[in-house]
Amino acid sequence: MSYTFTVNKTSLTQEELEAIAAITSVSQTIVIVYNEIPSGIINGINRIFSLAFSPNPSTSLMLFMNGLLQIEGLTKNYLLTGSEILFNEDNIPLVDSNLIATYQKIP
Repeated sequence: MSYTFTVNKTSLTQEELEAIAAITSVSQTIVIVYNEIPSGIINGINRIFSLAFSPNPSTSLMLFMNGLLQIEGLTKNYLLTGSEILFNEDNIPLVDSNLIATYQKIP
């Protein structure tokens, strides 16, 4: 990823130079994990599944069950703690359910 800065001034203040230096020195690699099948037994009883990595940020996790996007939250579909997914009791994957996860991680 690259950025181009255009400055329409003939001179910059020290504060402006420091702000530009801070922005241009930031370098971060983001890896996206696509279509991972979380590990765990799909039997209509098991609520706990695991991802290979912890999503970072945690809000980047897109978890699908049978093609439907699941919503994270205590009163929603599941909770995420690190790389562990805990489905709420009224949303346990049934036999033959398909789970797919896509998320960001930082290497």
